Amino acid sequence: RGWKWLLQYGLSYQYWKPYTGYSEKENRLVFTVGNPTAFSIGRYLGDPKDTDDKGRPMRKWFMWGDGHRYVEVLGNSKTSPCVVLVEDLISAHKVSQVATCIPLFGTTIHDVVINKLLKEFNDRPVLLWLDADQYSLLAKKVHKLSTFIKWPVRYIHTTKDPKEYSLDEISTLLRNE
Repeated sequence: RGWKWLLQYGLSYQYWKPYTGYSEKENRLVFTVGNPTAFSIGRYLGDPKDTDDKGRPMRKWFMWGDGHRYVEVLGNSKTSPCVVLVEDLISAHKVSQVATCIPLFGTTIHDVVINKLLKEFNDRPVLLWLDADQYSLLAKKVHKLSTFIKWPVRYIHTTKDPKEYSLDEISTLLRNE
């Protein structure tokens, strides 16, 4: 079930195999982040109506470790014309096939991400590509980030999550921004 969910986004089993495991106890597809592993994050595969032992809905994503002290940079950072910030790890892996990508593991742009941009990507165009439900917050986030890094930040607004686009579509969207 986990592989079926993951492979729908167009990257192969061979691609994902080094990063992916499964927790039977948690019923989660688990992804390692970093090399060596800085933390892990798991996607719940059960029924969305399931609850934990305290009666709370099961969280879609669960993180083991502190994902906000480490910045995962995916893709070839030397040749990419831009840096793309996305919400989730799956989208980041997909977009990184076309451009350098950093997953935010949410919608907040933490200090470690800002510091990474300043140190390693100085003056490289930054694109913020959040999911459609975050569109109302984009202008504020773009302005805040550009104030911190001191160069323009643009955003991509699409109706689908980045991981749901083909690599050709991602290339076109990034080229048009």
